Amino acid sequence: MLLKNKQGFSLIELSIYLVIFSIFILLNFGFLAQNFKKILLFTKNNSNNVSKIALYSLLKRDLACADNNYNTWDIENFVFRKNIINTENKDIGYDFRPEGLYRIIGIYNYTNKKWVKKNVARLNFNSINNKILIKINLDNTKNYVKNINILWDNKNIIVNLKNRVI
Repeated sequence: MLLKNKQGFSLIELSIYLVIFSIFILLNFGFLAQNFKKILLFTKNNSNNVSKIALYSLLKRDLACADNNYNTWDIENFVFRKNIINTENKDIGYDFRPEGLYRIIGIYNYTNKKWVKKNVARLNFNSINNKILIKINLDNTKNYVKNINILWDNKNIIVNLKNRVI
């Protein structure tokens, strides 16, 4: 007896392949779904860390350019004069609110402790849950700011204003 040449698969063979393939897809889908959640959480935490690093560097840069004369500081409202060579001096303030961090630039009246002219920019859209401790150290004469320590999110930012060239 001669066997006929088989072309293609039988219905039983196709159904077995489909069952094996569907089990393989279901196992991989569960694995991918778990890892997708982890990847999303990782990228969200990573973007928060990048924005915090940017905020720290902006705050540190502003403080590094701050005038060390005590008369150009309002410690209660965290406002200081920023000295920039060949440009007009600007007053900068930071407002740490529960809904985020705000940076204020403009002209500040240090005697009345009020802004005369200001531009406000919101730097951080995340809530600030932790307390921010700002310690401003003066020199022995109490006329000049020596350094500033800021403790925020367990990160200590120290900026020295004494013995620097502006």
